[in-house]
Amino acid sequence: MKLIELPPYAPTLIESTRAIGYSLEAAMADIVDNSIAAKATKVDIYFFPVDDEYVAILDNGNGMDEVSINKAMQYGSKSPIEERDKFDLGRFGLGLKTASLSQCRSLTVISKQGDVLFGRRWDIDYVIESGTWSLIALEKDEIESAPEINSLMQYESGTLVVWQKLDRMKTGEIDFEKSLGRKMDEVRNHLSLVYHRYLSGENGIKRLAISLNGVSISPADPFLAKKSTQAMDDEVIIVRGKQITVRPYILPHITKMTEEEKNALGGKDGLRKQQGFYIYRNKRLLVWGTWFRMMRKYRFLIFTDAELSTTIKTLDTINVRGIPTECQIWDMERLFRVCSSDLGRLKIEIDFRDYVDDGIPCLEASSAATADYNSYLCIIPGEVLADIYDKYGSQLLEGNVRSFLSTKVAVNKKIRETILKCPSMFFAFNNGISATAMNVEVADTRSGKVIIRAQDFQIINGGQTTGTEFPCLERIAQDKYIYRCVKDPKHYLFTVKL
Repeated sequence: MKLIELPPYAPTLIESTRAIGYSLEAAMADIVDNSIAAKATKVDIYFFPVDDEYVAILDNGNGMDEVSINKAMQYGSKSPIEERDKFDLGRFGLGLKTASLSQCRSLTVISKQGDVLFGRRWDIDYVIESGTWSLIALEKDEIESAPEINSLMQYESGTLVVWQKLDRMKTGEIDFEKSLGRKMDEVRNHLSLVYHRYLSGENGIKRLAISLNGVSISPADPFLAKKSTQAMDDEVIIVRGKQITVRPYILPHITKMTEEEKNALGGKDGLRKQQGFYIYRNKRLLVWGTWFRMMRKYRFLIFTDAELSTTIKTLDTINVRGIPTECQIWDMERLFRVCSSDLGRLKIEIDFRDYVDDGIPCLEASSAATADYNSYLCIIPGEVLADIYDKYGSQLLEGNVRSFLSTKVAVNKKIRETILKCPSMFFAFNNGISATAMNVEVADTRSGKVIIRAQDFQIINGGQTTGTEFPCLERIAQDKYIYRCVKDPKHYLFTVKL
């Protein structure tokens, strides 16, 4: 067997990796991650916008020897499957290089341990000129002329990262010097949130001080922990043998916040947009303000002692961070209907033409007919049932003995597994859905009978199937349900098969 080594062409790859998609603040955070891994207690960031512009990040961490700095400057210096130090925030061994060169064309790293200094530089223009992976080892005079080198020399150990030839940072800016003020604000706000647990000196980690052009960065606590006094228990989850702690917070009402606290959370818009899950690794914030598509809709209920005008049919709604909203007004008449109802709930009336143009096609099942009812088989798209469940939720299951017991139940896990992994077999495996209605409107069309409307629609058997199918909607949007509809003046029964 003959082997041929084909290393990637340096000029092409090094330019390509610049487009990975770092923002300035995210790139800066990757460098701070390295400082934390080096056990630094202080990080100083410098933006110098005039003449030979540069950005410098200096820490007082452990520093690196010659072998370590060469490895740090190597692309893919660590395998993602390699066991990492407990406090290592890296993953692929690319952060220092890709983050830095996403913003500049020249990356210089100088590290100090005692009186010994080593300097290395990636210069994209030189790599293009040489056509090779040519890492520049800095001479003594080149190290001594590096920006902010005097600040590094004050530490017993530490590392200085310098960005020069700031082409990406200048892109689209008419006046770079003026725009740098805005960029510095974005970096400050980002770091104050991402490292808020380090900046506040939380138990179990070293307190980290970060400054930007000599001004200290204060922590931005997204939970207002000191003011969130409502006690809620932590929950521990074990994933692949590792412990994950889930800690809930309830923010105080906006009327109980000071203007400073509201502004720190981004104002009224920020309060709404930044709610959700906050994911940390080694207490460093990675993802925040997301529901991971678990929140499919916001429902707003407005209660009033007035009587709603009959001219109001619908209310305008908005999307909140891409999540649809629904608004319902409960006036005195609606509340009275619920309170005076024998059922103790509001009857659900579904017009299937809101979901399917002509209604739900059906066939009369005459063999099931009695003096009390007639029976029909109906076909409905899976997405229609999911949309109905999305709108009414558990109200559809109030006539169901078991209701929906979540996907943690063994049977529901199997239902969900079939939907996600083998949706074509769902029809064969599933037993169906039964529903009742107090009144059903059936119409004759040229294509046959269709069910147009059902009043007091209740799923009495198949709540597990409906509830499990709903979050898996996207995977089964093309599947069909088959209903059996039993009709009589007082009662109608639907049986559904997927």
